[in-house]
Amino acid sequence: MKTCGRCKIEKDTLMFSRYSNSKDGLQKWCKDCSEQWRKENYELLCIKNKEWRKKNSELLKKKAHKNYLKNSEKIKQWQRDYREKHPEKKKLADHKTYVKYAEKKKLSALMWQAKNRIDWEGIVPIESSCGACSKPIYFNKSDKENSICFDHRHEGTEPIKGNPTDWLKKHPRNKENENLWRLCDFGTLCFKCNSGLPTINRGTHILNLVNYHFGEDIKDMLIKELNKLGGPREKLGGMK
Repeated sequence: MKTCGRCKIEKDTLMFSRYSNSKDGLQKWCKDCSEQWRKENYELLCIKNKEWRKKNSELLKKKAHKNYLKNSEKIKQWQRDYREKHPEKKKLADHKTYVKYAEKKKLSALMWQAKNRIDWEGIVPIESSCGACSKPIYFNKSDKENSICFDHRHEGTEPIKGNPTDWLKKHPRNKENENLWRLCDFGTLCFKCNSGLPTINRGTHILNLVNYHFGEDIKDMLIKELNKLGGPREKLGGMK
C-alpha cells in the first residue's frame, strides 16, 4: 500500500506508475491524480513537449531509425495489414500527401518561372504563336496546353539535345549560352502540334500526311516545287 502525494488517499501499489528514480520505484501520485493533472494542464504540456521535440529532434530521429532497423519486418507487415484493413484511410492519406507536395512543387515552379523570364528575356520569346496552328502560346506558362514548346526543327542536329526548357533551367544566361541557343534556331509550337511531329524524318512524315489527305498528285507537285527552290532533301527525309 502507498499514500498518494496529491489526494492523500492510501491505495494499492498497482494504482501507481513505475518510476525508477524513486526509492520504492513508484510515482508519488496515483494514476488517477496523474491523469487528472494531465487533463488540467493539457495545453501547457503540448507547448513543453513541442519545445522538447524541437530541441531533441536529432535524438528522436536516431531513436526512430534505430527502432525501424530493429523491427523493420514487423513495421512493414503492420503497414501492409493496416493498408488492407483501411483502404479509405490510405486513399485519404495519399491524397493529402499529393496535395501537400503538389502545392510545394507548383510554388517552386512559379518562383523559377518568374526568375527565368527575367534571366532569359530578350533571347527567349515570352509570348509567341504556334508555327503550325497559330495558337497564342507563352513561355513558362503553368499549364502545358498554352506553353511554348521549343521545337527541334532541324532533324535533331541542334547542339542542345533533350528538352530545351529543361536546358534553360540548368544553364545561366551568359554570352556562350546565348550563342548556343541562337545556333539551335528552335521553332515554337504549341503542345498539341509538337506532340504530333517527329524530330527525325519529319519531312517524310509530313509528305505522307499530304499524300493521305490530298492524294499522290499533290504530293508529287509539292516535291517538284521544293526541288526547284533548291531541293532541301534533308528536310524531306531524303525523298525524291
